[in-house]
Amino acid sequence: MAVDLTSETVVTVGQDKKIKTFDVATRRLIRSYNHDKVFGEPIKVIMDPSCTYVVCSFSNKSIYIYDFMTGEMVAKATGHAEIVTGVIFLPDCKHIVS
Repeated sequence: MAVDLTSETVVTVGQDKKIKTFDVATRRLIRSYNHDKVFGEPIKVIMDPSCTYVVCSFSNKSIYIYDFMTGEMVAKATGHAEIVTGVIFLPDCKHIVS
């Protein structure tokens, strides 16, 4: 689970294997992000500080980057030796460490 810097939006992954964004004040679903079943199960989700991107690691040892507003997958990173359980954005919001 990740909360934006203003505490207005939360992004979650759960047992339903979906990435979802909620409005904190109203507790309503804003959007659900579509992902291919071959990605496996979502493990960890974060937002960048500017709330432009959502990054999610999956059980297929990869991470996928989504546009926060549209939910469209914009990039992926593969080749990890193990499942990625930690992901962070560097302060410049241009680099990810996993």
